[in-house]
Amino acid sequence: MTASTSATGQGSRRARSTEAKAARFESILDAACALYETAPTVEAVGIEDVARAAGVAKGTVYLYAPSKEALFLALYDRTNRRWFDRIDARFAAKPAADPAVAGYQADAARAASAAIVGACMDVPLMARLNAALHGSLEPRLDPEALYASKRGMLDRLDSFTRALARVLGVSARDAGSVMPGIFACLIGCHHLASPPPHLAALYDRDDMAPFRFDFARLLGTSLRDLFLAACRS
Repeated sequence: MTASTSATGQGSRRARSTEAKAARFESILDAACALYETAPTVEAVGIEDVARAAGVAKGTVYLYAPSKEALFLALYDRTNRRWFDRIDARFAAKPAADPAVAGYQADAARAASAAIVGACMDVPLMARLNAALHGSLEPRLDPEALYASKRGMLDRLDSFTRALARVLGVSARDAGSVMPGIFACLIGCHHLASPPPHLAALYDRDDMAPFRFDFARLLGTSLRDLFLAACRS
């Protein structure tokens, strides 16, 4: 085995250029994403599994992320960027609220909630990774890494807030005040609608119907109520 051959037995030369390193990290994140999509939890995905799926040595993964938590934080950041891209596109396609139209608040609340639910359907891992971040990941993350991640979201949150204000017909300040509620709905609806895999059969029983929830429907209803209250305040 040559020095350029990975420990997985696959010929994987070290990325040298900035572009090659970025492409390598993207392939590692793609592997982590694919594994997480079918795994019950973050804990069920190992660095060795990610390395094998990406076709690189385990040590190569650690060159890009010092821990599994750091790797999943990077996956969270990438997923967030893609979600915000979809949010921007969907809000851009929505008309601005028109207070001159009777009942505009209800229409505006429906339009805004539809945009966010649609973006969540476009980027399915968004809700799950947000739930994981605030559950199992944050307690084990390096504080400075988490700080950098949250700082990196600020510009996108500002754009999101201004777009939401336009669609709802409220001030940017009022739109900003509902942001915590949006993410609380996102995480809470995910938990309610996505029981652990080992409990799936339990929730499929006929008498468990009151405890089965459709994520998109539940999130849409929750967000509409949240936005309608903001419009009427």
